[in-house]
Amino acid sequence: MKYVIRLCFICAFLGGAGFMVAEYEFQQTLPRKPDEKSGHVNPRNNHGVVVYYTDGEMRTSGGLFGGGMVVGLVGALLQVRERRLGRE
Repeated sequence: MKYVIRLCFICAFLGGAGFMVAEYEFQQTLPRKPDEKSGHVNPRNNHGVVVYYTDGEMRTSGGLFGGGMVVGLVGALLQVRERRLGRE
């Protein structure tokens, strides 16, 4: 079970790191003004910098963040369960 917990935490870390890398890359390369022709119409403000995302880029960003959070919470719950079972 401890390997599953470790794997959950590693996946959560990688999901968070992937989210940060994707966000940084998006901040550097995406347009600062909406561009309907390319589909960049979804604004996102990150510390005062507004860039425009496509629907796919929004799903990628949200999936990495949400997936990392869910896997991290699962790992944390498994860790709590393992500790409680070990003490009883």
